[in-house]
Formats: sequence, C-alpha cells, structure tokens
Amino acid sequence: MTNLQTIPAPALTGTTVAQWFLTHYQHGDNDSRTSEIRAAVASGYGRWIAPDDGNISRRPATHQHEITVLDITAVGASAEEAVRNWFKVAAVVIRPSALLNPDPETMLEIRRFALCEIASRFNVTPQVAA
Repeated sequence: MTNLQTIPAPALTGTTVAQWFLTHYQHGDNDSRTSEIRAAVASGYGRWIAPDDGNISRRPATHQHEITVLDITAVGASAEEAVRNWFKVAAVVIRPSALLNPDPETMLEIRRFALCEIASRFNVTPQVAA
C-alpha cells in the first residue's frame, strides 16, 4: 500500500496527483488497485461508500459501491467492479502528463541509448542516425 504523502508536488514535477496515481497503479492487478484506492480514501483523497456498510444514512442512492477519488467518480455492483470502473473513467478523464509523453528530442535520445545497448550486447557497431 502506498503512502500517498510521497506523491510529488504537481508544481515541482508538472504532474498532477491524479496523473501520478493513474500512471503508477492503472496496470496493477485488481487487488493492488483496490488497496491503493482504499489508501487514497484513507489519506483523504476521496471517499468510498459501500451499499452494505450497515449505516442506512450513508447508503448510496445507486445501491452500488460509489468511489470518488481525486474528483473522479465511478460506481460498480461490487467493490472490484467499482475499482475497475474508476480506472476506466480515470484513463479517459485524466490528461496525460508531459513527463509521461516526452518531447521528440527526448524520445530520440532514448532510442539512441537503446540502440547502443542492444548493439553492445551483440558486439556490433550501432548505426545511429544524426
């Protein structure tokens, strides 16, 4: 489970908390994503209302699990479905970070580095375009 206090400040990195959260957890298994959503809720980044929490006054109107984290809301018939739906909605709503989509010059440098690494493993001279 993540300590969400370690999320980098958006002003310093150019990445919002939502972008950071989605990037780090969207490809995990459902159990780990559920744990991270619960950690976000426990850290004050959202709320999770379950239809069967025993408190009638807190029951969601939809009678489903309602998750709101980082101002993104999703529902589901089960906790697992609600988490899956949250990540689906977040992937559509959250604009990709500039850090996650580097500029073309940075990508060229990454490709050059990868080509040199591959060439060194096969003992060949890399053919790097200028």
